[in-house]
Amino acid sequence: MSTLIIQPSQQDALLGEVVPDTNFGSDIYLYLSQDFDYSEIGEGPYVDDYTAIQFDISSLPVGAVISSAIMELYQIKSYGSSHDISWLRNTASWSEETVTWNSKPTTGDIVVSATKAATEGWHSYDITTAVQNWFSGAWSNYGLTGVKSNGNETDYLEYRSKEYGTASLRPKLTITYTIPVAFTPNFIAIV
Repeated sequence: MSTLIIQPSQQDALLGEVVPDTNFGSDIYLYLSQDFDYSEIGEGPYVDDYTAIQFDISSLPVGAVISSAIMELYQIKSYGSSHDISWLRNTASWSEETVTWNSKPTTGDIVVSATKAATEGWHSYDITTAVQNWFSGAWSNYGLTGVKSNGNETDYLEYRSKEYGTASLRPKLTITYTIPVAFTPNFIAIV
């Protein structure tokens, strides 16, 4: 069994409905919220924040059989007691430097859903199915978009992005895999 750790992500970006034509690709934080009240800063109210993220898995060796792929994001701040998060596969390309709420990638199937506590630290998401499909070529690797499905006007969570200053707290993907050993039969010639 071998392990490949990919850190940081290839690209990530906050997608903020409150300012739908603004790009946040260089921000050091990623947010997830639903129906958050931005009226106290003169915007909103009651809008959502999504996060788009993509990992480059091209360093996986040819023939690898992936047994697990865990995406980890470091939560620094959170309001609310728990958060219902879903990560959907992106079905179109996007660029960290230009993506906005209004130009966010289209999404398809839910890859993973989880309820996360409002505590600082690593949040793990099992995205094995997505990584297997990207690696096999069944899906194009356009990454994932995270959405929060429960919330209110004061409820959100905040993750570190790939631009965050402390490298060890940037998004990471840990892939566990094996390389099948080719069977070579031994023949003995009988004369």
